[in-house]
Amino acid sequence: KVWFVTRGQKVPVGVTEIDVDRRKDPDGFKKQIKGCKVEWDLVVDITGRTPEDVEQDIDVFKDRASHLVFISSEMVYDPRKRHYPQKEDTDNYWQEQSGLRMRSCELKLIDGDTGDMHWTIFRPTHIYGPGSHLGCLPLENRKPDIVLKLKRNERLKLVGGGHFLIQPLFCRDFADMI
Repeated sequence: KVWFVTRGQKVPVGVTEIDVDRRKDPDGFKKQIKGCKVEWDLVVDITGRTPEDVEQDIDVFKDRASHLVFISSEMVYDPRKRHYPQKEDTDNYWQEQSGLRMRSCELKLIDGDTGDMHWTIFRPTHIYGPGSHLGCLPLENRKPDIVLKLKRNERLKLVGGGHFLIQPLFCRDFADMI
């Protein structure tokens, strides 16, 4: 069985819907999750963007889920200091807004009291799928004509001077990995 927390948008067919906005109504979120009286094998947080979101995950799911997967971002690493493979024990974490925010989320999970709940952090790069477009943040982000621009040899302005690692990852492949 698949459960899906939503704000009433894009509800997949065949899943159990939990209709609540975790940010606007955190108490309602907690109440609805606890009201399900379910222990989940796996919870995947694809909307967590703040340390408070991760604190909420731990609070609500640590006694209700066997495993939590938090979707972070490869933007936690400074693109000018990357090494492949990138090790965890590094000083190369990025201090810019997006990278710092996602790293703060990760640290909440790493340092949090998750009880018996296991957890995994994924750091994908550019996720795409049906209806999405390729592109590089933020100047050429998800533009429908980016492939045509490349074919026409048009110049693209790459964020960070092209230092960012942009490896498209198909959403269904990512779901299979999770």
